[in-house]
Amino acid sequence: MAVKLVVAAAVIKLMIKSLRNPRSAQVAACWLLLGCLFVGVNLIAQTETSSYRMAPNKTDIEVDLLNNYYNQDGDFGAPQGGLGTEQLDNIAGLVVVKIPLDSNSALTVQAGVDHYSSASTDRIDYQLSTESASDLRAYGSVTWTERDLGKGVTYSATAGLSNEYDYFSINGAASISQEWDRGASELSFGVKAFIDNWLFIAPVELRGQEFNINTNRRSYGASLVYSQIINTRLQAAFTAELTYMRGLLSTPFHRIYYVGAPLDAYETFIPADGIERLPDQRIKFPVSARVNYMLNDVLSLRTFARYYLDSWGIRGLTGDVELSYDVSSDWSVMSGFRYYNQRESDYYFAFATATVDDEFVTSDIDLSELNMTKYTLGIRYEPIVGIGRTKFFKYGLEWRHLSLRGAYYDRNPGLTAYSATLSTGFVLRDKK
Repeated sequence: MAVKLVVAAAVIKLMIKSLRNPRSAQVAACWLLLGCLFVGVNLIAQTETSSYRMAPNKTDIEVDLLNNYYNQDGDFGAPQGGLGTEQLDNIAGLVVVKIPLDSNSALTVQAGVDHYSSASTDRIDYQLSTESASDLRAYGSVTWTERDLGKGVTYSATAGLSNEYDYFSINGAASISQEWDRGASELSFGVKAFIDNWLFIAPVELRGQEFNINTNRRSYGASLVYSQIINTRLQAAFTAELTYMRGLLSTPFHRIYYVGAPLDAYETFIPADGIERLPDQRIKFPVSARVNYMLNDVLSLRTFARYYLDSWGIRGLTGDVELSYDVSSDWSVMSGFRYYNQRESDYYFAFATATVDDEFVTSDIDLSELNMTKYTLGIRYEPIVGIGRTKFFKYGLEWRHLSLRGAYYDRNPGLTAYSATLSTGFVLRDKK
């Protein structure tokens, strides 16, 4: 245990040092230490799992469908230099299918589509209702999972892609997790990578200028998760993540107006003084904890806390609490509250406060000092015997659950939003 604590302290110390000097060698060292920490605990856990055997995969094919509508409006649109509409509508659909291949192996396939219309990005040009007013994003991934039931170890590998008008991304991930103490304890270590390419789009009035910008972006991440079932009512999980990004990390169509520009600069067609400029490297380091507690047989409490820091000077603190009440064996309702507080980036400048001497500058309100609150209310219907059954080709189809969740967001400064999410799930069983 002492060795684990020393290694963990070294990991945290090196991560903090990396935030001050984001060199890839230090990032690689952090990942290596995280890996060593996982392997060390994994070896210890192996000695405690000789009599434990994980439950095999079920033979059912699980299908989950999710649909979401999101709407927002604000006053600090970055395409207008940090002052203007942030209106956005987004409709999203997602399908997740989990297919057991045998008692040890499974395949999970995800496919989704987002369609948005944005008054903010429509301001890239002076003429409204242009191609930038809306876009469609399609994405998908395939995850293979292999479990060693006798050793309590799970391996997984994921490959995915995402595509929209000005963006294409390929991503991959891999993880290993170890259970012990008859499944009450679990430690997981994962890595991920994103290879992104952007189509360079500048504000319309600046397109005759030369910009020496690399439109590629690479992101690499590692995570360590420890979860523990403390007793029949209490569960907890702790997560540490590290992400290193390099390449195009700014948004070129975000305008920058220098000191002296009038408030109506965009509306009166005054050319922007430049585009958003941000460093080509960034390190993110969030740590979080989640605790779930059953207050009694019908009332449960879920809590979440997260601290975030990065190499751009942002510090963020999140607190989340949700209360769920089982009205009956079939119905449950839930209500939640989330609060987020953020310290602004070193490179943030409000509208018309930057100067030509500033090397890096952004007027994106998401990188400013802000507070965000979120209120949620939901209902879920999940009968013990299912909602309904029918035949689907050679399978028996069982409709398992249906839920509806609404959320209201309030950002200070200047944005309000709401969303509605409808989700449902099915199970397919082979009749043979």
